Amino acid sequence: MSEEQKGIKETKEVLVGFIKLAAMLAHEFKDGVQSQDIMPIILKLQSEPMKSAILNAYNDIEQVPHEMKDISLAEALSLIPEVLEATKELIAAVKK
Repeated sequence: MSEEQKGIKETKEVLVGFIKLAAMLAHEFKDGVQSQDIMPIILKLQSEPMKSAILNAYNDIEQVPHEMKDISLAEALSLIPEVLEATKELIAAVKK
């Protein structure tokens, strides 16, 4: 891939990681924020697949602005399926 067109790998990872994190927090905090929520959150952050999603989102996050500078319509549209799939988890967490 050329310097001018970087792709959107990091952007996808950040979006998916953020939505997965939001889903986990929504599930844990559905009954309000309580001190006993901290340990389950820490354990979930350390276990798979959450750990990988967060690490992938964090690694090379500084590339996201560069990726967004030259995003094509096809690349933008390719975000939709992954974001929708992650959003299903968020909706399910809120409904529980």
